[in-house]
Order: sequence, then C-alpha cells, then structure tokens
Amino acid sequence: MKKFIQKNLPFLSILIIAALFLAPAILATDGWTGFGAVDSWTGFGAVDSWTGIGAVDGWTSFGAADGWTGLSGGTQITDSEEETEQPEETEEDEGYDPFDPVFDQDPLPPTGGTEIPPLDDAFEATIDLSLSDSPDPVQPGDELIYTITYYNRGNGDARDIIITMDADSYTPIQSSEPSATTGNDEWRIEEVEAHTGGEITVTTKVKDKAEDGQTLENTVSIQYYDPVYGIKETSEIEYTQVKEISEDTGDGSDTRDADEIGIKVLSTRFPIQSGIGEPLMISLRIENDGTENLEDVKISVVSQDLGIRTSAGPFDLDSNDDITKTLLMDIPADTPEGNYFLRFTITSNGNTRRTIYRDIDLVSTLE
Repeated sequence: MKKFIQKNLPFLSILIIAALFLAPAILATDGWTGFGAVDSWTGFGAVDSWTGIGAVDGWTSFGAADGWTGLSGGTQITDSEEETEQPEETEEDEGYDPFDPVFDQDPLPPTGGTEIPPLDDAFEATIDLSLSDSPDPVQPGDELIYTITYYNRGNGDARDIIITMDADSYTPIQSSEPSATTGNDEWRIEEVEAHTGGEITVTTKVKDKAEDGQTLENTVSIQYYDPVYGIKETSEIEYTQVKEISEDTGDGSDTRDADEIGIKVLSTRFPIQSGIGEPLMISLRIENDGTENLEDVKISVVSQDLGIRTSAGPFDLDSNDDITKTLLMDIPADTPEGNYFLRFTITSNGNTRRTIYRDIDLVSTLE
C-alpha cells in the first residue's frame, strides 16, 4: 500500500485538491446551500437556519444565542429571532467599565453634607423695644405720658428681663402701670415667651420752668437673657417738644392757677399713624380736679391745617370725677401725607377750661 501511495502520489494530490473544490456542490442535498448544510444550513455546521459556526436558533455570531448580536452579549436577549437594534454608544459611555473602581455610576453627594438651619431660627429670643410719648408738643406743667412696648419676635423664650427708663430732668416720673419693681424707673420680668410682649405706661410731669421750644429727652433700655447668644441689650430714645400755649376763659383771664375750676387731661389715645381717607378714632380721658362741679362740658378736636373738626358733649362732670369720651374724625381722601397738629379744647358753660395739642402722621398706606 505504501508503494502504491508513493507511486500514485501526484495523482492523489490532484484528486484531493479537486475534492476540496467540488465537494460543496456535489454533497449539497435537501436544500443544502453549503458544504455540510442540512435543512437550510447556510454555513459549515449550520443547523436550523444557523448563520455562523456554532450558531443555533437564529444566532448571528459565534456563541450568540436567542437574538444575541455579539460574542457573549447578554444585555439584548429576546425571545424573538429578530435582531434587536443596539443603542448608539455616546462619548460618555466610551471606556465605561462597571468594575473600574474609579468610575462610579451613582456618585455620592457633595462632601459638604446637608445644610443645617442656624440655631437662632429655632431658639433665639429677639425683643423689639419702642417708646412713644403723648402729648407732643407738651406745655410746661402738663403731664407727659410715655408708653413702653416690648415684643419677643424670636422663637425662643427670653428670661431675666430688666427694663429701665432714664427720664429727662424736666420730666420726673410720677407713676407707672404696672408699678416699677425697683424705685420708680425699673421693671423686672421673669420671662417673655416667643411671639408675646407687653406694655408699660409711665406718667411724668413737665416742670413749670421748662422753656418754650425746649426738647425733652427720655430713654428706655432693656436687658434680657437669650438662650442662644446670652445677654442682650437695646434702647430707644423719644424726643418731646415743649410748646407754651396760653389758655383763657374767653374773656382774656388766665385760669391755669384757679383751684376752684380745673380740668385735667389724663390720657389721649389714637394711632400714631392714620390712613388717609379713613376714620380716626380718638379716646380722651379727663378729670375735674377743681373744687366745683362742671356743667355742659364739651370736647372739641380741630385740625386747622386739614379744616376738619369733631366734638363730644355736653355732659356734666363732678369734682374729683373723671370720664372717657370717644370721638371719630374723618380724614379727607385728598389729604397730603405728613405730620399734622390736633387741638383739643375742653369747655364748660361756654368757658375754655383746657387746651392741649397732639400731633399725628397721616400716610397713604399703613405700615
């Protein structure tokens, strides 16, 4: 046999080469389309529509199964034999490696962390303080009433509150409501809770020797403990003008020193600011501090600049008795903004017993 092969080697070589070229055509049966193709095989070893070596059930590449479109590609597996379109790779996706410790699909939040609201928003106590006077201007010898108002607008409770008033030497303190804790010019309060406040009314008297045009200066201060920042202090100053106004009974005689007939203005109350075109409500409390009873007492309030007036009465007022009257004054809608004086006149039996002046700010929009 060995000799036969050696003798016929050239012929056998030619036969083998021819077989390699002719075999695909000679052996194609049952619809084979290539060497070894069976049942529509389209490539060597392709079975049941295999389209590549080792492709099974619609595999389109070596090792691709059930619609796989790449070697070992497992993210687009479908039950259909149809090829699934792959998403286009973007520049951001290039080089992505899920096992790369440097690349992180879900980065952590910034190292700054969540912003924490400041403590003062939750616990700070902040007290607003104000001081107002009435009347202004004031006459020598008249009472001058100051109102101290305090309000804790913070969210924390203020403790150990001390309010003091430094009165002008020409306006010594006569009394207060509530009464002072120490002397007549210091008030102590244990606690002022958040969003609460209070009021102190201080009555002073202008000395007779105060001069016309003189400015009186009164100061109120507050000290308290804030749970966030500790001790806090603030103060307010109120300036009052002295204005001398002559008083007469209508016949030119002065009645200021007359003991038998007298009217004392205890208080006047109305908003410091009033809206233009809105009614102004005024409360006036007066006392008969003379020795005689008064009849046909009338109160009139006049603004010469505005050309308006209102009145109350007549009524009787016995000696050492007091009364409070409420008056309503309509402010014209065309009034310019500004500060205006109101003149209060109290008469009895047609004779003037008392005249005082108060000022008021008129604004188009209330603050």
